[in-house]
Amino acid sequence: MPIEASRWKKWLRHGYGKLINHKNGSFYEGEFVRNRKHGQGRLTIRLQNGTMQRYYVGQWENDQMNGYGTLYFSETRYYEGEFYRNQRHGWGRMHYDNGDVYEGDWFNNQRHGSGRLLTIRGDCYNGHWFEDKKHGYGQYYFKKQNRMCTGLWSDDFCKSSECTQLLNKEHHTRLTMSVEEREEEEEEEETPAIQQVGNAMQQQTENR
Repeated sequence: MPIEASRWKKWLRHGYGKLINHKNGSFYEGEFVRNRKHGQGRLTIRLQNGTMQRYYVGQWENDQMNGYGTLYFSETRYYEGEFYRNQRHGWGRMHYDNGDVYEGDWFNNQRHGSGRLLTIRGDCYNGHWFEDKKHGYGQYYFKKQNRMCTGLWSDDFCKSSECTQLLNKEHHTRLTMSVEEREEEEEEEETPAIQQVGNAMQQQTENR
């Protein structure tokens, strides 16, 4: 595993340098401390088709992604935010292939804490998450129905909520109903609003 254009200290990589791994084609350029990636650096990997792709750009500590950085899964799917021991951990923003964006708290690579999910359709959930699922108090805005629902969630499903039908910027009508009543009301629509949420979250879980 050769290293180029680097500084050495007692035969250890120390300071700025470039490291090439010919076995897997990865390429690191950045700072080293006592033979380990430590500080600011960029890691590029080789894909199966032979092309090079950015993988991680940001802070390192003891050979691990640690601090603030950007992790690329593809050109359209990437995470920018805080890391801890190679895990998405802290605050961060995740861009998904389908155009959805989540920003908020992360814990051990999962959405956990407070966060906001904005879908490509224009829907938006803002509230609590637990182990990558909507869980606890939250608000969900359905753009197509122009409706805001506030209530309690469990395992990605809304258990009970109070919905506000937004008529215009100045007036609104408040509606309080159970999930069952809301589903009956929306049977004639192409997809019930609650089912849209479940489908969207299932797709994000598969794409994560």
